[in-house]
Amino acid sequence: MFVIVYLSLIAPIEFVGKTLNIVWALQMVLLLWVAQKLDIKAFRFYSALYILVVIINTFYELYQTYNNISPQAELKTLFINIDFISGLIGSLALLFCFYLVGKEHKIYYLKPLKMSLYQAVVSIFAVIIIYFNIYIEISYHITIIYESELVHKIILGIYNFGFMLLISTPFLFIKVKKAKLIGGVLVSISILFYFFYYTLIIIQSRDELLASAGISQYQFWSHLIISALVVILAFSTYLNFRKICINHKFLSAFTIWPAIFIVLAVLSFELDHIWIFSMSENNIATADILEKVHRMPYTLLWSVFAAFLTLIGTIINYKQLRQVSLFIVFCALVKLFIDLQYMNIANKTASLIGMGGILLVIAFIYQFNSSKITNND
Repeated sequence: MFVIVYLSLIAPIEFVGKTLNIVWALQMVLLLWVAQKLDIKAFRFYSALYILVVIINTFYELYQTYNNISPQAELKTLFINIDFISGLIGSLALLFCFYLVGKEHKIYYLKPLKMSLYQAVVSIFAVIIIYFNIYIEISYHITIIYESELVHKIILGIYNFGFMLLISTPFLFIKVKKAKLIGGVLVSISILFYFFYYTLIIIQSRDELLASAGISQYQFWSHLIISALVVILAFSTYLNFRKICINHKFLSAFTIWPAIFIVLAVLSFELDHIWIFSMSENNIATADILEKVHRMPYTLLWSVFAAFLTLIGTIINYKQLRQVSLFIVFCALVKLFIDLQYMNIANKTASLIGMGGILLVIAFIYQFNSSKITNND
């Protein structure tokens, strides 16, 4: 025990700052390993105390690094600097502690602290530290390299949704329904965050690009990575909730609907950008362009998307997909008849012919596969 106290005290004397955090993280792992090998209760207590110290100190060091973010800050090598390495070792040490604790078959780590709870807390803090460590590292560099704050937000958005996809993927393979539900809820919140926050950021960056105000085409269109990640997250959420609701006939019949509507919303949102940039040279106000694109182009997009879903739903024999496609067609038809009053003769003719053609395609798909659909429905 005196050895532990000695090692704990000598570290702050010999090391400072980020290096101290690395030393404490290594001591934490070593102490837990020794505690398991020798099964000494005091060692278990001190290893838990070390974990708490490492978590607190790592967050403090991350906070210090975050406060140093500035366009005038010294540019460091990305991911190869003491600030990042310190946080990385701290998080990896926590993950290794998670692994070591998971190898034990005891119910309690130290009464009344259950092993499962202890393991869960350690893993959660490890993931949080990994997230903020990389986030701050990226933020530090892009603040120095790029002047536009909107570019910063787009790049960080790519990281945020990429990280969410990374940590949500294991939930697809976990059999515990509560864990799947937690994963699904977290992803759902991130998707809502996209629609209520990042869509506004993307619109602002589009306006800056149109005004030639410090953002490039490449930087703007990089937001497509965010959109793609949101679509993937939507389907990962669908897979999670599908397994959760497998025993609920009513709920299971609608699990794919939110994912499909998210994809359609993202496509519609991107159509806005494409249409605006295609018409921007004509000196037409953005509001007028959006008013036009929200009529015939939206209707045709929804109809084509519905036809595509019908085709896929028929090929893979998935009734839900065909049902949601019919609902989208119905919405497109209702929207078309509402929008007809605002169109001129040429647009009315084009819209009706286009919609008619798409409906014929959908009818052909159903007719061609009628026996297959009837047998499986």
